[in-house]
Amino acid sequence: GPCYRCLYPTPPPPELAPGCSVAGVLGVVPGILGLLQTNEALKVLLGIGTTLAGRLILFDALETEFTELQLRRDPACPVCSDEAVAARREGRPLTTANVGQDAPFLLTTTGLAGTVSPEARA
Repeated sequence: GPCYRCLYPTPPPPELAPGCSVAGVLGVVPGILGLLQTNEALKVLLGIGTTLAGRLILFDALETEFTELQLRRDPACPVCSDEAVAARREGRPLTTANVGQDAPFLLTTTGLAGTVSPEARA
């Protein structure tokens, strides 16, 4: 099926799309997405149900709403195209990213409080 790079062929500049380790994550969202991913893995492993292959689920945590989009695989995708898969099998190098390289190693309650504006705390 399609991958993230099929959806977004050109990544945005880093300053416009900071990673979760820098921008933060609403605490419950990784758990919700983990449950969905586990459910998909079980469906694939057990051969039951209909998988989300070729579909993207968007989750709006603030409204508790799900939206489903149909996706198509890009035949020229540098990640999941037949050529990219063959390159991995042959051990040819691929472009990689160091996810989380700018993540803080320790965030104290004092440090966390300093990231929230007084208006937001009111």
